[in-house]
Amino acid sequence: FPVTIMMILSSFALITISSFLKRLKFLPLMIVVLSQSFYLLSYFNILSQEHSSITATLWMNQNLKPAEKILQPHWDDWLPAGSVSKQNYEMKELPMYDLNNPEHWDQLPGLLKEHNYIIFPSQKMFQSFVYPRESEWRAQNLVYALNFGDLGFELVKTVKPKFGIGPLEINFESADGSLSVYDAPKISIYKNTKYLSEADLVLKLNSMYRDWETKD
Repeated sequence: FPVTIMMILSSFALITISSFLKRLKFLPLMIVVLSQSFYLLSYFNILSQEHSSITATLWMNQNLKPAEKILQPHWDDWLPAGSVSKQNYEMKELPMYDLNNPEHWDQLPGLLKEHNYIIFPSQKMFQSFVYPRESEWRAQNLVYALNFGDLGFELVKTVKPKFGIGPLEINFESADGSLSVYDAPKISIYKNTKYLSEADLVLKLNSMYRDWETKD
């Protein structure tokens, strides 16, 4: 009698497992459909938000004084948005991709000392230097030093659109440039809070350069 019951229960279990496995054949398709739907709805959510460059521009107009001096990297869309707003500030190029040029490197301490803000209109620079070539070590370490406050600048404003639905959100900073650079860029604004002397900046930058040389 117990053996008969065990056989019946085993048969029922096998039927249940077999039915479940048959349904699993649709699981990969469901995962693809759900993930694509999530991405699509998240993208629509991004488009429904105020563009981050507009948000950053409004913040700049409220918090920066007229004629403030701003450094921004080349090969990026400078802020503030709009030609009229740009006329309120003095802006100069930060040659991130060309710091191996001795002329640009020698000018860097003076640029950092004289300017009130450094703005990265997107994360393109940060992404470029994750795995830097030898010619980009200076730029990568300049970004690190900036974030650690070694150069007298402090991160005072970050504008990051939400890519997600409700409480669900994913990091899109390394996504395709059409999203992470143009449609929904993450913007970082650094303020010069210590105004280090040019001599101090030269010492810090040269110290960093010696550290880079030890990588060889």
